[in-house]
Amino acid sequence: MTATRPMTVRMQKWLSIPDEQGCIRWSGPHNKNGYGTVRDDMGRTTQAHLAVYRLASGAEIPRGFEVDHVCGIRDCVALDHLRLLTRQQNAEHRTSLEARNTSGYPGVTFHKATRKWRAQGKRLGKCITIGHFSNRWDAYQAWVAWARDNKPYVSPKMLNLPKRGDE
Repeated sequence: MTATRPMTVRMQKWLSIPDEQGCIRWSGPHNKNGYGTVRDDMGRTTQAHLAVYRLASGAEIPRGFEVDHVCGIRDCVALDHLRLLTRQQNAEHRTSLEARNTSGYPGVTFHKATRKWRAQGKRLGKCITIGHFSNRWDAYQAWVAWARDNKPYVSPKMLNLPKRGDE
């Protein structure tokens, strides 16, 4: 079943006015993961930011690539907030800690053998130890310095976490 109006026309009613960060938030339907959704001209449901990217570029998203939100906001469809990244690059841009993280900081784990906090990162799929530290904050600061030099797609949010009260 095809839609009666072109997708570009249907999408316009769900676009918001840009906010102070320049985000254009999707006010239409959302999926369970918080991404805006829209039906394409073939009647298939697709994520709104992917539809916007495809319409603007005039091409499909290349195999092995994903459309990333530079702003980290899942329902933002501002074209200048969208970019093509590989899956690995997109994972580096994660804006929240993994559920199993116990340190409260990215790249920081407790190393039982040394009884110290270890800062570590990944480069080309291999784990790299940055150093061992007596507290989480120092380990996090070392990870931040390393990430600024080695992870161009890391989220600014992850580089600016506040110091925890127990440090």
